[in-house]
Amino acid sequence: MKSTESVTWHKSRLLQKNTQHSKIAVRSAIFLYMTLRQYLTIMVIGTILCWLSWAVVLFNIDPYSSDIFGFAFFYLSLFLSLVGTISILAFFIHQLFGGELLPMFRYVQKSFRDAMIISVLFVLILLLQGTGVLNIWNFTILIFLVLLTISFTISIKSARKKKLPFDQNFNL
Repeated sequence: MKSTESVTWHKSRLLQKNTQHSKIAVRSAIFLYMTLRQYLTIMVIGTILCWLSWAVVLFNIDPYSSDIFGFAFFYLSLFLSLVGTISILAFFIHQLFGGELLPMFRYVQKSFRDAMIISVLFVLILLLQGTGVLNIWNFTILIFLVLLTISFTISIKSARKKKLPFDQNFNL
């Protein structure tokens, strides 16, 4: 269903109930759904603002005289900037090169999940390098944890699709 059809369907379902709260529920249902254009616009504007805030932190805060807040603002603004950028790019990559036809919100979910994982990995590597702790073993462990996280999410989703009865899941 398209998003406008979905909102129309939910409006009609809410109006079928002849209660006093129907109009309030219809008004709130309109704000629960976001179109793809609204999502992409908000993500692009938010990402630009995050990159601008990262540039302000980068050029205005001296790392040698700064306290913990300077480093926290640096890494937080970089993390949010990376999440926004990678999420937008991954969304278009999933949409253009994805082999399966999915609803748009699934592409948004996948791209946001991928962006979070990649951004956490990148910021952790940068943080470890900045503190002088990064070596080949830490890097290998981080990559292993990322691969473990991805495989865990894939296995959970495949288990949900199968929905086997309790007896078939566990052989007691």
